[in-house]
Amino acid sequence: MKAAISFTSVALAGVLAGYLGMRAKSASENAPALPAASAKVADAARVSPQAVDPDAGPAKHDLASLLKWCRQQEISGSRVEREIERLDKGELRALLVDLAGDGQADPQVSASTAGVAAKELFKREGAAAFDWVAGLDEGIRKAVYPRILEAALVSDPIAYKDRFEAYKKEYGGPAASAFIYPMIGGATERGAEDMIKLQEAYGDALKQYMVPVGTLPEDFDFHRFFTGLPASSNDSMRNTFLYWVAKDREAAWSGFKEVTKGGAPGTNSYFPALFDGVASVAGPAKAAEWLAPKLAELPDEQRARALGAFGMMGPLETQMVTAIMPLLESDSDRMTLAQRAVVASAGGSKAGVAALTALASDEQRTEVLLNHVRTFGYEKMPPASRDRFSGELEKLMEKVNLPEAMRNQVTGEIKARSGAGG
Repeated sequence: MKAAISFTSVALAGVLAGYLGMRAKSASENAPALPAASAKVADAARVSPQAVDPDAGPAKHDLASLLKWCRQQEISGSRVEREIERLDKGELRALLVDLAGDGQADPQVSASTAGVAAKELFKREGAAAFDWVAGLDEGIRKAVYPRILEAALVSDPIAYKDRFEAYKKEYGGPAASAFIYPMIGGATERGAEDMIKLQEAYGDALKQYMVPVGTLPEDFDFHRFFTGLPASSNDSMRNTFLYWVAKDREAAWSGFKEVTKGGAPGTNSYFPALFDGVASVAGPAKAAEWLAPKLAELPDEQRARALGAFGMMGPLETQMVTAIMPLLESDSDRMTLAQRAVVASAGGSKAGVAALTALASDEQRTEVLLNHVRTFGYEKMPPASRDRFSGELEKLMEKVNLPEAMRNQVTGEIKARSGAGG
């Protein structure tokens, strides 16, 4: 660590601690001496230690003690932010320089503290902060520049897109990608409309990342979000939809019908979230009672795609199958879900037994199993994998007591396809 700590860092420690018991003897070689900061140091030095809470801050007034204190406050990060808000512009600048020049500080705490300071400085100075960064020594600039740029991109990613592109050109795509989630997080806090505008401005650069980041605001417009952005089957989008269902199931159902009617890839993955969202607040039985009748509102093809989405993005729960199978209105719907459950059984799920047992006849069970064999891709599997899956399917047929003649139909289909696969 540097032998001489800048007076602005001492002032910062004093502000964060609520008092200052000593004055720094020299300024950092990287930080200019600013009159306003010097005055604050002098004022802080006159504060009586007996007038403050001794547990309020670091025991020593140096950068290391400050970072240790910041680590202790990580659980309540707002406290660090409140204290840093009390610093003036010169102190914020000097703090960023000190953190950039201290190679021995805890990287995680140093980065977190620098991020808070950069955010506050940018809030005060806006684009002028970039002019200050441009005048720093190259080593310090390289460390401080991304902090200020991140603060700018979080605040207004469209206005500072040119700077993002310039940074990407100077430091490369992997370095620039570090800004993606922070700026999406900033847009998330502002709402769905900002997320859509961000996607439109950055295009393919954000396409695979564009999911809510952080905490959704209370007035988040889910309908605008899901109808304004391309559908995606990733977990984050599905979880966002699930949250919408938990908050307002009827609005989410209307939204589901709207975004899936065109058959866009990925949209049907939202269907299981309809069940899971209601189940999270009302339990599986109530979720099944609510969702099963609504399937009648969907066209046949769309309904089949929706039911076929169960188990695609996660485990197919036996509890869900048991709850909803008896409430489905048609044999074809039950058989569609049963086939998905059979696929899940290949991965060890017990849902296949529950779904096949809920069907009306052995003939239906056999039809489901034959359709599974014809679409599961047995003919493309290596022999070892094919034998393993075939063995699991035979166990499944035994558990549902499928008659031997029907069982032979299924195993015969597997053998025929195994021959086709060579």
